[in-house]
Amino acid sequence: MKTFEFEKQGIKFYFRNPELNDYGELVMQYKIENIKENKENDGYFHNSKFIPYKNAMSFFNVKINNKKVDGVGLPDNILTEVKQIHEQLKQADLHHKITRDIPYTLNDTTAYGIYNGISQFDIEPIINNIKERYNTKVFIFAEDIAKKLNKDKELEQIAIDTYQPNPECNNWNDEYLTWFRSAVKEKQAPGHGNIPNAVIREKISVIILKEMEKELQNKQVEEKRINELFEKAKQTGEKQLLNKWSEPCNDPKEECNVDIVYVWIMPDGSKTKSRHHTW
Repeated sequence: MKTFEFEKQGIKFYFRNPELNDYGELVMQYKIENIKENKENDGYFHNSKFIPYKNAMSFFNVKINNKKVDGVGLPDNILTEVKQIHEQLKQADLHHKITRDIPYTLNDTTAYGIYNGISQFDIEPIINNIKERYNTKVFIFAEDIAKKLNKDKELEQIAIDTYQPNPECNNWNDEYLTWFRSAVKEKQAPGHGNIPNAVIREKISVIILKEMEKELQNKQVEEKRINELFEKAKQTGEKQLLNKWSEPCNDPKEECNVDIVYVWIMPDGSKTKSRHHTW
């Protein structure tokens, strides 16, 4: 059990059990001798959060000498170790997220079943990892990838084959409990299956590679269009419209809300921009 102890202005601070919370933040149990001590848990309270940009640990509802105290700065030697632990925990957490099997929710009836299938939040770290591997920043939302995966019948069958029912609850009435136990036998009760990491990575890789190919094709088409406009401007001696868009008016003296911005290719091969106010 890792414990940190130090004294400031005659006050002893104790921290222990560094771990990551659900938001990837480093938290520890804490106590302040003779000021903030729990009647249980060896005197320790939970959830003191490490604030990296302040090099401090936070407190909740703590008063010292009748003044509210939101946290305490860490001594340099402890700060260095806490930062190292934080980084190690983050790396371990990331490794777990990108190598674990992915749960596939089955038979959920809350919110009209929208939680059935694979969650975008479970696969997002894997998506980012695969993008890094392919050295791409191709634009595709994790939500859209999850929707594609949830239409994949092979993944659905893997989930059914590995089905595990949700745990029973003590507050269920007899009628629901009877139904639940009967539905479990038919794999119809709320539960989940597990998709092996290798399988989910392969499926996501295929989707990303297709998007990369589509992006490359679009880039080639756009480059061809631009080159043709340059050539036309040069041959005709007339400017050619490259792009246009609308944006908020940039002149407070004008009585308009929206400007139309045009980008032109000029006969000399340069580009120029013009702006037109709308009224």
